[in-house]
Amino acid sequence: MPKIAHTFYSVMMPRQQNPDRMLAAALYGHARRLALDAGSIADARQFLEERAAGRYDLLAQEAGSAAGTWTVASQRTHPVELLAAGLLVVSGPLDLAEVARWIEIGRRRASAPKHGAR
Repeated sequence: MPKIAHTFYSVMMPRQQNPDRMLAAALYGHARRLALDAGSIADARQFLEERAAGRYDLLAQEAGSAAGTWTVASQRTHPVELLAAGLLVVSGPLDLAEVARWIEIGRRRASAPKHGAR
């Protein structure tokens, strides 16, 4: 393997996926799809709570991050992002202080200059 490729794959690429990050991404993806489907909120809530399997911290993280991003970028972010955040919030007994913390993180991330932006 060429030295550059070896360096990239051995240093830049994680050796294994982070299961928490994968679950968080799956929960957000499911919430977004359920929001687009415009089905029953009760069914969506139950589905997400089952998928979370007690990981209410990840529900709070994804809900807060999505809501925070939407508050900063509402003109360029689809409203379904806010609906998905709402579905995540109602899908378990979330710590609302944790949701608020992630809202601030989402705001900061959405406000940060984009790499290569002019």
